[in-house]
Order: sequence, then structure tokens, then C-alpha cells
Amino acid sequence: MHKQSKFIKWLIWIAIVLATLRLISLPFTPLTDTTEARYAEIGRIMAESGNLITPMLDGAPFWAKPPLSFWATALSYKIFGVNDFAAHFPHFLFLIGSALLLYYFVRRHRGEFTAAVAAAALMTMPVFLYLAGGVMTDPAMAFCATLTMVAFYNAVTMNHRGWGYLFFVGLALGLLAKGPLILVIVGMAIFIWTLFKNKWRDIWFNVPWVTGAVLMLCIAVPWYILAEDATPGFLKYFIIGEHFERYLTPGWKGDLYGAGRGGFVGKIWLIYLITIVPWSIWFAVKLFLKKFRNAIVNTGFIRDGFLLYAAAFAFAPLLFFTFSKNIVPAYVLPTMIPTAILIAAALGNNINLKMFKWLAGIIAAMLMLVILAQVAYPRWSADAGLSDKYFISKAESPLIFYKVKNYSAEFYAAARKINYDFAESPEQLKEFTGFVLMRKKDFLNIEHSGLPITSVLSGERMVLIKIGQ
Repeated sequence: MHKQSKFIKWLIWIAIVLATLRLISLPFTPLTDTTEARYAEIGRIMAESGNLITPMLDGAPFWAKPPLSFWATALSYKIFGVNDFAAHFPHFLFLIGSALLLYYFVRRHRGEFTAAVAAAALMTMPVFLYLAGGVMTDPAMAFCATLTMVAFYNAVTMNHRGWGYLFFVGLALGLLAKGPLILVIVGMAIFIWTLFKNKWRDIWFNVPWVTGAVLMLCIAVPWYILAEDATPGFLKYFIIGEHFERYLTPGWKGDLYGAGRGGFVGKIWLIYLITIVPWSIWFAVKLFLKKFRNAIVNTGFIRDGFLLYAAAFAFAPLLFFTFSKNIVPAYVLPTMIPTAILIAAALGNNINLKMFKWLAGIIAAMLMLVILAQVAYPRWSADAGLSDKYFISKAESPLIFYKVKNYSAEFYAAARKINYDFAESPEQLKEFTGFVLMRKKDFLNIEHSGLPITSVLSGERMVLIKIGQ
């Protein structure tokens, strides 16, 4: 008993230390192009304009995503100012909130030891820690999916109406985070679990379906009505385009905000296995051991309603996205939280604490490396071609973006209150004095144009030049 208590303390401290290091790393993590910087810029525009109904970008409505993540980012800017920490912080909170819900959920139904193992397993997934702070809509979606997972199970198994209403609050927030997708993946998970465990009667009588649905609609629908009224055409693009054509049409051409992503059927499963590293590798190695295979069988997985429920929430999104080729890695984020429950079950009571310590040490070193790199070598993100933060830190007003539109450059320029404009031809630069940011390939033409270039700063993709004194 003493040994298990010691393990619990170690595992909880591992999770806390890694979360703290990630928090410390937030102001040292540059916004990357295109997704992070674009969403950070949308939040900045929302905070500046006060328009909470229609997310805006490039002077036009941004119809691709609902506003919950942008609301959170805009609020963070209002509190902390426009900077890297403020951009990342609310998304960090969404995933740390998911981890806390996971710990509570497993502790309530499986005990403190298993809860500590699940939390530590989750926090030792490097991709999860990286996305904890990633400026995108998926952390909010993961939080909403986790909230619905916890609330629904508690409502059904504890016959608690309060949890039932919280389930519908989670769905409503999910509609504001990512859209109707939350209804599909949560509905699939619940259907799978209910079918296998024959819980039809319990879910019918223990969940406030009618009043809960009304609550959900009252929270979520007003924004959809206001958004369509403000910019007619939004609902058609968002519901039909983003929720049907994106997933069913390879290389979808109707995307207003970038080319459709190619891929192959089942790509989501490969991404999933990569994102839950190192545990996918650990599980694959362990499967070669007969003792481990027998232990998995002896858990009575199908008979264990709690584990089956976690598996349903882990694999339902993967099943849904199996035939879609327009996939990005962050889509698997909601699956990582319930996967941690399955990992804890597979580890059992005889865990290797030394393995957790090594994993935590490696991940802590990675986070420290990010911090040290930004402090000691701030141009690393420019040299890696990830962000224009370093270039903008060396620029002053006036600034021109020549034949390029990088949202990280616009975000950091606005944050530093640098006046910038755009140019498409060398003639527009002839009478200009100041800084110009451009792609490397365009610099080759400008270099021999006769312009009085007085300084050049080059990175992997971009070049910052100064024209005149």
C-alpha cells in the first residue's frame, strides 16, 4: 500500500511538472504559419474590433470555424495583451482542463492509482503537450468531447440529472468550438457503448433528453442565427462545405481558406499511432509477449463497461474519419484523452516507475530546449521556416510584404504596432525606403534590380531586406 501511494505521488508530480514546463514555454513558442498564426490573428482582430459574432480575416468573414476558440483568444489578449503567451494560454487551459477531467473521471470510477497512471500517460505524450497551447480549434473541441464523455457516463451510471444537463452544455460548447462534428463523434461513441452494454433503458430514463436538448439549442443556436444574419451564406458553406464536402471529397476545391489536403483512406489511424507515441510503440512491443496478451484478454475488456466506454470515445472519431483523406494531425486530439484510460488499464498495477521518469525527463528536456533555443538563438524559427517572428523583431515602420501573405508576419507586426502594406511588383519599391519581407525566390529577382539594399537577413523560406538608409 505504501509503495502504491509513493507511485501515485510520483506520477502526479510528473504530470504537474510537465504541465508547468509547458506553461513556462508558452511565451517562448513562436506562432507558426499557417494555422496557428492565422487563428491568433483572427483572435487579435476580434479583440480589436469588438465584433464577437463574425470572425474576420483579411477584411472578410472567416466562415471555416465557429467562434469559441477565437472568443477565448480575444479574451486572453484583453487580459494579457497581444503576445505569444496570450495567444497560446487559453488553448493550454482547454487541454489541461481535459487532463483534470480525465483524472477526476478515472479516480471516481477506478481509483486514485489508475487515475494517476492515466494522467501521467497522457502528459507523457509529446504531441499532446505540444498541442496544449497550440492556437487552433482542436483543444477546445477536445475539452468539449472530454466533458461530454465524463458527464454522460456519470449521468447514466449515477442517475444524476445535473451531470445530464452538463452533458448537453458540453455538446453546446462543442457546437461553438467545431460545429456539428461534436454531435457525430459523441453520438457514435455513445451508440457503440449502449449497443454492446444494452444500456438503452438507462440512457432513456437517466438523461434529460428533451430539456437538455432545449438547453443545448438555447446556448448554441443564437450564435448561428446571428452569424448567418451578419454574413448570409455562412450556414451553407459551413454546414455543407466544411462538414460534408471536406470529409467526402478528396482535394476538395471549395475550401475558401486553403487547398484540400490529399491523403489515403485510413490515414487517420496512422496519425493516431504517431500522436500517442511512445505508448503506441510500447504497446506494439508488449504484444509480442504472451503474458501481456493473456493479461489483456483477462481484463474482460468487453465485459468492463468503463473500459468499453473509454474505447468507444477513443475510436469513434477514428472510425468517422477513416474514409476521409482531408485529414490534419490535430483531428485525433479528442481521442488521446480516453486513450490514456486504455493505456492505464493495459499497464495494470505493476507499472514501471523508472520508465515514466525517463519519459518525463526526455519530454522535460525537449521543453527546456524550446525555451533555451528562443532565448539563446531567437532566429531558429526563421531558419527552420516555421515563423516570421524573428524577421518582424528586426523590422520597423514602414514595412512592406512583397508578394507574400504570412499571418505570423502580420500578427507580430500588428503586435509591435508596425505599419505595413503589400506590394506585388518591383516598381512599387522604387520610391520606397524601409523594410521589405519576401520569399527567397523573389529576392533573387529583387537583388539585381538596382534598388539601394542596405541590409539582408535571410532564413529558410523568407528574406528581410532594408531599402535605403
